Amino acid sequence: MKAKRVDAVIDWLRPIAEPVAKEAEFSRWISAHNADTDQAEDWCTACARAEVTRLNALHPDHEYLVDGGWGSSTDCPPYCCKCGKTLSDHLTSYAIRDEIDHYSRHSVTLRCKQGAERAFRFVQMLESHDFDVNDAATWRFFRRLEMMCKRAKGGAP
Repeated sequence: MKAKRVDAVIDWLRPIAEPVAKEAEFSRWISAHNADTDQAEDWCTACARAEVTRLNALHPDHEYLVDGGWGSSTDCPPYCCKCGKTLSDHLTSYAIRDEIDHYSRHSVTLRCKQGAERAFRFVQMLESHDFDVNDAATWRFFRRLEMMCKRAKGGAP
């Protein structure tokens, strides 16, 4: 029963999230063959390529390159460190718990400038194998999402 309810909310959120989902890509990192690099920053492909070009012009002997581009796990929703573009990596259970904690103190709404971005993150959370509908806090968060959908549709999602 809970799974069907989660699926109904995902189905309702997905079209709202679609503009962000179409543009989101997996994180990229900057590596080098002959230098130690800090791979803690997430980049979109365009910004990573530009930064690699810049770094290689400054230090050609380091042989910087763009790395990543496959799905990885992250403890917070990823964004490009240069331009702020939304990236699409898998949220860990810690990231999901942190987002649930955030929304337990703030409104769950899509009626804002970041509505499509929020819908995208909500879908990511709901589709994650770490989204535990049997956890009380998680289920409270889900019920708030479900109620938002019901209010928006004038009934059940």
